[in-house]
Amino acid sequence: MDQIVVVHADLGMVEPGVRELAAEHAAHYGPQFEVVQHDRSNLVKHVEDAAYGPRRTTAGVPRTSSVVRSAS
Repeated sequence: MDQIVVVHADLGMVEPGVRELAAEHAAHYGPQFEVVQHDRSNLVKHVEDAAYGPRRTTAGVPRTSSVVRSAS
């Protein structure tokens, strides 16, 4: 198991506890666990910007703040 790494890609908007559950599963089996995030925005914001432009939102949902890269 020393050559296996579990990577959780944080999309910026997930249900509470998802990262913790991924870490718990990795700890159960033993491999290294890493979390990665985009350093400027979340995936949903990126898709909205690509589809609608950077100043618009969909269905009146406000954009979330940007996230920074982290590892746990």
